[in-house]
Amino acid sequence: MSQAGKNDGVTLNNDYHTLFVTTLDEETKVIKPKRRQFRLYIDSFSENKNGLHKIYHELSKADADDEICLEISSNGGLVDELLTLYNIVTNRFKGRSTSILNNHGYSAGAMAFCMCSERIAYEYSELMFHDYSSVFYGKGGEIETRAVHYSKHLREFFESILVVQKFLSQDEFARMLIGQDFWFGTLEMCKRGICTHVIKEGEKMTAEAYLAFKRGDVVVPAPEAAAETEAAETTEEPLADVAPPPADVA
Repeated sequence: MSQAGKNDGVTLNNDYHTLFVTTLDEETKVIKPKRRQFRLYIDSFSENKNGLHKIYHELSKADADDEICLEISSNGGLVDELLTLYNIVTNRFKGRSTSILNNHGYSAGAMAFCMCSERIAYEYSELMFHDYSSVFYGKGGEIETRAVHYSKHLREFFESILVVQKFLSQDEFARMLIGQDFWFGTLEMCKRGICTHVIKEGEKMTAEAYLAFKRGDVVVPAPEAAAETEAAETTEEPLADVAPPPADVA
């Protein structure tokens, strides 16, 4: 039995869960659909009901060649929601994910930007990393046990993104865990490898090219000048044969 199918149109909702009922095809040969791109615009991570379930369900249907693009302008929010998105992106779209920082990502928004394989910032984008904040209720022992577990669990996740990928040093990560916020503009993101590309005045360039441009190592010609130079190079007449210069005389 194949795993392809169609939605029967049956959707069951409550405050926290959504159930989609799908009939699977019995055919053994299924026509492969064209490659698709899923584009998800991300604001705050603050969904407490079932509005995200349809999005997650649609993303779960991605084929092996499909891509995802996260358009991020986020102040952060619930880490649990971030982790669900992380699981989807890294498992369903491994090596086929892009994040665009338009124009800021703080806290969970910054982590979402960092989870993709290609990470694009605009020239004046900004990013902020900090430790999580939380509130626990219950009996004293329960609060203590949960806080210890939650802290270990989330900090291992943060470390896998920030330290393993060398976006923060181990010393900076330790300082983050005791309360320091880390704010980065696009230039610093390029230096640290946080963003892989930069969009400047409609042109997409690599982080290395942007750093070279900021150092003044590379002069980026205007599109008109570049076109004129290319035209001149293609129409230049070949040099006529000339006699070799005389040999040096002692």
